[in-house]
Amino acid sequence: MRSQLLQKLPTMLDAAIEAYQRIAETPPSDDPKLFAASQTAAKAALAHIEQIMDLAESALKKEDAQTGPGSGEIESLLKSARLAVAQDRRDHPEAGDGRTDE
Repeated sequence: MRSQLLQKLPTMLDAAIEAYQRIAETPPSDDPKLFAASQTAAKAALAHIEQIMDLAESALKKEDAQTGPGSGEIESLLKSARLAVAQDRRDHPEAGDGRTDE
């Protein structure tokens, strides 16, 4: 089961990142309720991305790196994703959720 999860995680992470990018690239609304909803959606998308990365890291710790399918690729993807999330938080602090474990 862990191997199946590790195979699906890159696709899941890509989808979550695309969703966040769509939200982040949408111009802010002048309507306070829509603006707040957009900020909430951005925070939820970032949290989802981080949860997927945490799940992948946990699965990788339990998977034998020698036999795990694509373990190196997943570790590289996780590193890139963590860096991208950290950079985005520096660029757009208003969308962050306050986590400091980067």
